[in-house]
Amino acid sequence: MSISYAKKMHKNGHFVKAANAYESILGPIPELSNVFLMIAEDAFEEKQLNTALNICERIKFAEINDAEILKKISGLYERLKEFDKASKINRLITELTPRDFIAWRNLAATLNKAREFKDAHFAIRQALELCPDDAIAHSYQSAILREMGNIDDAMLYARSAITLNPRYAEGHVLLSEILLSNGCFEEGFKEYEWRLKLSKVFDPARGLDVPVWNGMRLQGVLLIAGEQGFGDVIQMSRYVSLAAKRADSVVFMVHAPLVSLMESIQNVKVIGFDQMSNHSFDAKINLLSLPNIFKTTVKTVPSEVPYLFQSSDSKKIWDNAKIPGEKFKVGLCWRGNPEGAADRGRSMELSELAVLANIENVDFFSLQVDSSLDELERWPDKNLFDLGKMINDFDDTAGAIRCLDLIISTDTALAHVAGAIGVPIWLLLKKQPAWRWIAGLTHSPWYPTMRIFHQVEIDSWSGLMETVAANLRAQVN
Repeated sequence: MSISYAKKMHKNGHFVKAANAYESILGPIPELSNVFLMIAEDAFEEKQLNTALNICERIKFAEINDAEILKKISGLYERLKEFDKASKINRLITELTPRDFIAWRNLAATLNKAREFKDAHFAIRQALELCPDDAIAHSYQSAILREMGNIDDAMLYARSAITLNPRYAEGHVLLSEILLSNGCFEEGFKEYEWRLKLSKVFDPARGLDVPVWNGMRLQGVLLIAGEQGFGDVIQMSRYVSLAAKRADSVVFMVHAPLVSLMESIQNVKVIGFDQMSNHSFDAKINLLSLPNIFKTTVKTVPSEVPYLFQSSDSKKIWDNAKIPGEKFKVGLCWRGNPEGAADRGRSMELSELAVLANIENVDFFSLQVDSSLDELERWPDKNLFDLGKMINDFDDTAGAIRCLDLIISTDTALAHVAGAIGVPIWLLLKKQPAWRWIAGLTHSPWYPTMRIFHQVEIDSWSGLMETVAANLRAQVN
């Protein structure tokens, strides 16, 4: 086995073989960690995530005394969403460089993502002691305090972050989310415009060279660009018909799985992101900028439902679907998109819903499109009907939901569909949920048919589920 063989394996994307070859040739020398890191980074870039993680695990980082190399390893673990492992390495970095406030700040960030909030709070206080005027550290402190439930101090630190650096976009976005989650919609949506300064925000119309719409009457074609996740688009699509009244014509651009459902909006042309180049526009606006355009407050949310409808084709399919069961029909959804940052803490295991299984006079249905047979068979008595396998897009989602009496879901796009089509939905939220849900409320100004259940303790669903079970039992019996 030779170096040329190892290089060939590396170049051809056979990363494990390359790592094995280098280890066999070089032996246990310190430089081997650098080689493993290089191979793991290339595997990550090729989207071989498990391979990247496995090669990272072979790095003996406890023997590395170079903080810069450790930062690269930690960064790769963070991109792999292995926040516990990233935090472990960041702790080593703070031991090597205890006076480096950025090292403490980085540790706070990964601990926060790992949901180790007390340790994150300690780390960010160390960073602030070393550099009291660092805007990013103030913002991180705000985010951690918010997760810990200290909203007043979270607000203070968010405001101090943008006082220290008025152009700090992440700080403005954090402030907006805290404001919105406390019902301060006017200031919150105004601050939320700063999200468009962030390259990480999915903004498909970013490069389109036309004026941004200011809300005034437009003689021409307005592009409304869906952005971020499915749930964002479903929730805010209620504004599209309002915008259509102020323009000659409107094109609404959304993710492909949403097109059919969004076509139920009247007087609007709906297209996928790949069709933008086939049209010309006179102005554009991002969908989540419309609440600011319409100066939305809690009392003026356009809350009439339904505002979305399944297509006629979908209706025919689901009207003819032989949905089993003759009891009260409850649909369950327990997991959102695991790739989304918002997913941390919001999803649950199906087993945590099993407390509902012994309630009489109820038939339960899985609406989870990514569930496995093994997962569903662990439901008590294996008596969970699988509708998720029949769902191909959000038009199907609406059709499936329409066949049921009640939806119980964590914070997912499916929950937004249920609310948008006016079906009863019980929403299960983590202790500190996303900005769209006002803290402490058991209802939502966005969805009249929604009832909200909040975690009592951080990352614990048991108390919440006992309450849900008691309420469901009372409703059906």
